[in-house]
Amino acid sequence: MKFFLSGQTREDLDVNGDGLSDLPQLRSANLGMSAFYRHGSHSKLNVDLFAWTEDRQGGNMTSSEPHKNALSEWTNHRVIGGHLSEIISLKNGTLTHKFDLDGQYTLRNSYYESGFTDFQIADLDPATQDSLRNISKENYAFLNNNLIGGGDQLVMRDQRRTWILGLDARKEELKEDLNQLDGSSLEKENRISQSQKNLSAYGQLKWHLSSTFLVDLGLRYDRIDVRLDQRTVTSEPDQTNACHVLSPKAGIKKDISKNLIMRASYSFGFRAPMMYDEDLHSSIVDREVLRVIMDPNLREKTAHSFFINQEYQKSNAETGHRFVVEGFYTLINDRFYHQPIWSNGEAFILKSNAEYNAQVYGLNLKGERLFSPSLRMDISATAQQSVYTQAIEVYADEEINLYEQDILRSPNLYGSYTYQNDLDVGLDRDADYVYSPIAPRSIYFSIKIH
Repeated sequence: MKFFLSGQTREDLDVNGDGLSDLPQLRSANLGMSAFYRHGSHSKLNVDLFAWTEDRQGGNMTSSEPHKNALSEWTNHRVIGGHLSEIISLKNGTLTHKFDLDGQYTLRNSYYESGFTDFQIADLDPATQDSLRNISKENYAFLNNNLIGGGDQLVMRDQRRTWILGLDARKEELKEDLNQLDGSSLEKENRISQSQKNLSAYGQLKWHLSSTFLVDLGLRYDRIDVRLDQRTVTSEPDQTNACHVLSPKAGIKKDISKNLIMRASYSFGFRAPMMYDEDLHSSIVDREVLRVIMDPNLREKTAHSFFINQEYQKSNAETGHRFVVEGFYTLINDRFYHQPIWSNGEAFILKSNAEYNAQVYGLNLKGERLFSPSLRMDISATAQQSVYTQAIEVYADEEINLYEQDILRSPNLYGSYTYQNDLDVGLDRDADYVYSPIAPRSIYFSIKIH
């Protein structure tokens, strides 16, 4: 049995000096335990429990109360969960049975809004000041998310082959309410409610055709049923979506020499037509809060990915080095598209399937150098193209329409030491236009005691 406890504190960071944070203030803590029990010579029971909390706040940070800032983005997460598994090994390890059960409860409070500071409304009469403050308070959102799942897996092995067969079942419920700062409900309570059921079956074969050549084949079936109630946002009735998806994958690995390895693979992936966590985070554009609603005819987003790489490595007991060259290509079909619309006199973002597909392709370079058992250096670089199959409209007003084929999300060349230098500026900035840095240049130090 072991226990763990950790925490993190980080102040907000304003990279471009416009008075608005580009990295939010962060406070987090997590704790948990892991334990196992061998109730037989070939059986093992594992238990994991965890809990964590995190508070993030960004914007102009003049007040600890988000609605009193001119621009504020705040989230507070509290999560508790656990995992239970049993592993039974039979026939001298050639047959393994594994059962899993897990659950998680998440409570998230959030606020995304352009509020009114005391300085902005100081010249107004007290009644108007109170009215504006009350308007700002009405954009707190409170989300509850319950998740429970389980799985059963059978692994069979012989000298050259490994077969994996399994079943998974999962159910998730979430509800997001709009409330006042004090927690009292607004007329739009229970703004979004969604339930999801997922049943999956999969099989995989790993076959060593020789000591230097491996073939990996797999197939997965998913049935996902989603029920979404967003009638408090629009006049739409309950939406029900069901999708049935077969996901194949295939890969090979070839040891060309003692130090050189080649890999190639194909995989199919998808995202079900439903609301995800990022859809429940409101977006702020031009100081206007826009929330996401889902198209009743939304289909799953799919992707075909191809990958090939060569890896060279050489090491001894104390030092070593590794170099990797990777090529990749991904075609995205029926991608999710977010478009501002008006419904019932309010502005929203409609999540629907885009008319045109997208593709991402490029080259990765990675290098590692181990100078000693306690000192290592990593470096990487990526050259890529992210494009739509046809130019799409990215901006429109009464005077101009702008079209762009490139996906304006990440640069075409980046690496270990790349940091963004074109962050949007001011209260009217687009808060979504951030692709770097993930963190400031940092030095990490740790101590491990056995």
